[in-house]
Amino acid sequence: MINRSIITINSRFGREANNMFLSHSEGSRNLAILFPGRKNSTDVPTLYYARKAALLAGCDFLSLEYGYRANVSTMSRTEIIDTVKDECLEVINRCMKKEYERIFFISKSMGHFFSLRITDKFDKKIIKHICYTPIDEHVIEIVKNECIVFTGTKDKLLSEESRNELAKYSNVVLIQVENAVHSLEIEDDYKQSIRILEYITDKCSDFIRENMVV
Repeated sequence: MINRSIITINSRFGREANNMFLSHSEGSRNLAILFPGRKNSTDVPTLYYARKAALLAGCDFLSLEYGYRANVSTMSRTEIIDTVKDECLEVINRCMKKEYERIFFISKSMGHFFSLRITDKFDKKIIKHICYTPIDEHVIEIVKNECIVFTGTKDKLLSEESRNELAKYSNVVLIQVENAVHSLEIEDDYKQSIRILEYITDKCSDFIRENMVV
């Protein structure tokens, strides 16, 4: 049985952020934490099915919600990133009432700004990263971690040079989807997009099951 609870914080951005925590009533030694992208949606197809894959594998699951709004203009980019990072860490600490032996950080696009900065707050040996469509400036940090990376060959936010750099590292499993854009879809082919979604979700599930503590 899956238990659902909400962890609410009062964000510095002037609104409540409601973070969904799903836990197995029989207990789990594994936790997956979802850091969504810029639009703050945890229900885009890639992330919705990543959550389902993690839960079916036996992980507890935390979906983070950022307190910021996309049109924030009174703070610098660095201030926004640092504030969201601190608020994410507050929520994570509140859901970790027990010791987890493996934690998966599942990040989409801009979510890497927060997940990669939080990693050093934990023992790196228990963290595994599942990276959906990172951007060029994330690569220098991604390669320091054990992870699987999903990207499309037509993603304009990750250059061919960056993809080639990621491919050099044995600790990085790189999944490149031919002709897929930043959403990991083929823009003019929904049937192929659905097949891609199945393929990358299978790879995500395999990565979790191979690395989780049982």
